[in-house]
Amino acid sequence: DSSGRLMSYQDAGTVTIQGPYSETGNDGIIAWGRAVIDTGGESGLQPFHYALGTPVPNPNDISSKVATYSLISGGATKPTDSFSGLQASFSLVSADITANFSSGAVSGGLGWSNQLTAGFSGSIVDGGQKFSGSGLTSSSSGGTLNVDGFFAGTNAARAGLIYLLNDSEFGSYIGAAALAQTNLSDAELRLVITDGPQ
Repeated sequence: DSSGRLMSYQDAGTVTIQGPYSETGNDGIIAWGRAVIDTGGESGLQPFHYALGTPVPNPNDISSKVATYSLISGGATKPTDSFSGLQASFSLVSADITANFSSGAVSGGLGWSNQLTAGFSGSIVDGGQKFSGSGLTSSSSGGTLNVDGFFAGTNAARAGLIYLLNDSEFGSYIGAAALAQTNLSDAELRLVITDGPQ
């Protein structure tokens, strides 16, 4: 809805989302939040992080572009433990993405209030609509970060992602983030000239 609350989604049938909702937002292009779903069985109710947006209408318009993104103010959910579902004592405070729609490469970084940071790199897929990536955290234990995301709106004006942070020092946590485009420019073209066969 207009406040960013996701009511249901399709996954081999309709999955109904239950409240209470937390950290919701909706700027008309992208929405995000955290709620609860009933997973059934012994797991019962579990936190559910989400981000969703309007598809990029004409991906060809940005096929030769490079875009940068930064975290929308209030655009992150509070991380929850991927096993217990308990809320973390820290929060996501920064996020940035660089997307090269010409080469299909994507990279970025996330930062949390406990001073932990993590970078990732990966690929843009599905005709410029989605991306995924992975990387390492800054902790001495060498944790990992996995990201799955999408672009939304005209000229891919927004980006959303779900991340899984897995670190033996800090734990395993899931969260969502919404980002706004900060710059859109032409990709650098490299012209290589040779003298031909010798």
